[in-house]
Amino acid sequence: MNRAQRRKLGIKKKDQDKMEKQIGLFNKIPDHCLSCQKPYDKNNKQLAMKWTVVVKEQDKDNPVRLYCDECWDLAQKILKEYTEKQ
Repeated sequence: MNRAQRRKLGIKKKDQDKMEKQIGLFNKIPDHCLSCQKPYDKNNKQLAMKWTVVVKEQDKDNPVRLYCDECWDLAQKILKEYTEKQ
């Protein structure tokens, strides 16, 4: 995308760089849940809408983590209970 096209769409250079970096991370999405090892099909749109992807840029080895909806809900529940006790 050249400068005139970006200007027409209102996209700034830093936003485009960020978007390109995020698209590059798509190939690093694992093929299973990090917690329960349930398989993930990258071509299944329903799974893509339910599962959660977490990107940690500080972790250079494996910045992309994938969690199924069940594991993610359980983790959120535990976190909520923990914060309520504090």
